[in-house]
Amino acid sequence: MSIFVAGLTGQTGSGKSTVADIFRAHGVCVIDCDRLSRETVEPGSPVLADIARLFGEDLILPDGTLDRRGLAGRAFASAEKTELLNSVTHPAITALARKRVAEAEKNGYEIALLDAPVLFSSELLGDCRAVICVCAPRDQRMARLLSRDGIDLAEIERRMSAQPDEKYYRDNSDIIIENPDGCDPTEQCVRALEILKSGGGK
Repeated sequence: MSIFVAGLTGQTGSGKSTVADIFRAHGVCVIDCDRLSRETVEPGSPVLADIARLFGEDLILPDGTLDRRGLAGRAFASAEKTELLNSVTHPAITALARKRVAEAEKNGYEIALLDAPVLFSSELLGDCRAVICVCAPRDQRMARLLSRDGIDLAEIERRMSAQPDEKYYRDNSDIIIENPDGCDPTEQCVRALEILKSGGGK
C-alpha cells in the first residue's frame, strides 16, 4: 500500500509545531516545509539569488546567508509580495518535499504529514489526501507571535493580513485541531490519526 500523504496547515501562531510534534511522537513522518525552505536558500543557491534580485541584495548577510527576518518584513508586507516570494521558493520546496515523501515510503512509514503554512497556495496541496488545520483565537495567536518572534504588532498585523482568514482555512480542511491557550491537542491528534489510518480524507 502506498504512503498516505496529508497536509498540516493553519494561520501563523496557531501552534502547528506543537501539533506536528504530537503526530511525530505517534509514528508519523512529519516533513517540515519551513525547514525545507531554509535548505533551498543556502548560500550560493539559485533560489537565494532570485530572492536577492527581487527583494534586495542587502538581504544577503556578509557570511552569505539570508536575512530571514528582513525578508519576512518585505515579503509579508502585502499579499502580492508574499505571492512573489512563493513563486520563487515553492517549486524548489515542492521538489524537496516530494523527495522526502518518497524516502519516508521507502523507510516504511504509513503516513507522511506535510507541515506547510502556505499549503493552500502550494502545488503540494494536490498531493494531499487529507488536510488538517490548526486553529486558535486571533488574540492568542498575536500574543504567541509577540512572545516567540519578538516582533512588533505592526509586523504581526502585516503577516496575518497576508494570509486567508480563519473561515477559509476551516472551509478547505478535512480535520480541524482546536488549539487555544491551555488546551492539550493530543487527544484531537490521536482521533485525527485514526481517521487518516482508516483512509479518511479526500
